[in-house]
Amino acid sequence: MTVSPLSHHYLQSLNMHISTVPFFKAIQTQSPGQYAFLMNHANVLELNKNEIVFKKGDIDTSIYFVLKGKLQVQIDSQDKSYNVNSITPGEVFGDIAVLYNRGRNARVVTDASINKHTVLSLDLAVFGQLTDFSLVSLSTKLAYYRNMTHNLRWKLEGYRMNYPQQAVTLSHRVVKLFAGHKDSIDELVSLDRQAKELANFLDAWNSYFKGVHSASDSQSQTQIFSSSVRA
Repeated sequence: MTVSPLSHHYLQSLNMHISTVPFFKAIQTQSPGQYAFLMNHANVLELNKNEIVFKKGDIDTSIYFVLKGKLQVQIDSQDKSYNVNSITPGEVFGDIAVLYNRGRNARVVTDASINKHTVLSLDLAVFGQLTDFSLVSLSTKLAYYRNMTHNLRWKLEGYRMNYPQQAVTLSHRVVKLFAGHKDSIDELVSLDRQAKELANFLDAWNSYFKGVHSASDSQSQTQIFSSSVRA
């Protein structure tokens, strides 16, 4: 794996891929200055097949976006490693661990069927405290948190549709949407709360899937467990 600042690359050559990420696309439109600032705190990871992006338990302040290639989320069960989810271009991963300042939930590796992969990492330490807008503006933070809560709700709704009999199926719907003045600090605080509550429900689903995986044979459970764990 080669890691280098984005500034060392010809940005235009990656811009098409970066623009597939909804968060970056929004920032490019609403604030080119903020977009440039974030890009100055981004690194490009160039990887070959079967390389590790991060391991379970690793702690850092970066979130990751797949630009080219495909990644696999892996867990270990009964001394075996299983691919439990694929991450494709445009998708973000690693955000939940940063939200809670905790270790990574799973191992992420590059897919064995593709020779070259490109991943963008962004150090969220530049965000500072939630309501500190000295470096990252309110509108940029709102775009980030809106994107995160949308992705979490979408993921949980998918589980609700695929596993309607499970006890946690409708639990995430108790997380209240913001009903106040949009584009405000109050909305940002609400989005932070929503993201953490939704992430807790995602953890509950992940615990369920891991338990089922341990109790089932790997072939049948791979189908049940697919798209479940978020690193």
